[in-house]
Amino acid sequence: MKLIKKLVMYICVALIVGLICFTFSKTFAFKSDDNSAIPEIDSNLITKLYTYLPSKEIGNTQTLYNTYYLTVNNISYITQALMTYNYIINYDEFKLKTVPEEEKNNLNIEGTILYKITKEDFINALTYLFGTNERYYDTDFKINSNLKAKFKNDNYYIYEENTIDNIIYYKGLDSYTLTDNRETIKLNEYYLRCNKETKECFDKEGSDTPVSYIKYSENLDINSIKDKIKRYEHVFKYESDHYIWISTEGI
Repeated sequence: MKLIKKLVMYICVALIVGLICFTFSKTFAFKSDDNSAIPEIDSNLITKLYTYLPSKEIGNTQTLYNTYYLTVNNISYITQALMTYNYIINYDEFKLKTVPEEEKNNLNIEGTILYKITKEDFINALTYLFGTNERYYDTDFKINSNLKAKFKNDNYYIYEENTIDNIIYYKGLDSYTLTDNRETIKLNEYYLRCNKETKECFDKEGSDTPVSYIKYSENLDINSIKDKIKRYEHVFKYESDHYIWISTEGI
């Protein structure tokens, strides 16, 4: 009788140990497979993420370079639109459609019309980049000093105007870090904009207070003062098989 009890006890213990080992192995395998889906981080991926960011100030509208901690909950839609355009022009050019001459003539847009992007394609690209399109609305936006987007007839018409811009920008990727087992990428960028007429320079958009350590000149060597220039940290996270923009803040 005692032998039977011991045998039953050994069987129960073996079953429990086996169940624990099975559960552990499944959990470990899931985590391993999940992490293996994240691509290896190389310079091409870092460059791709960096090209999403605005390269120009949009008139008086602030983009990413200000005093606020920005996320998808408070980033302006104008900034989202600009970043979406940057993604399309660099990595999804099939969304750029030719505009027939007859259509151009009926648009009443001053400037040279280059191409159009359908509203549907634009929203799809925006959702890919930010993981949501809740802040989307139909609107015009400025891409840079000469390039603009006009929303009309469920299309974004990209057109060019020749304008004089006295602003010059010094910005570039300084470094990047990986966290959360490669799930999160943080881009560290330096940023400075200068007015070529007043010679004043600023380290954030919308500011009337120039920085004190530099005045603009044609011979300005940005590398000699780079350690003084303000940095901004842009965070991207791996979701749905690619990296989406999460936040930006000054550091």
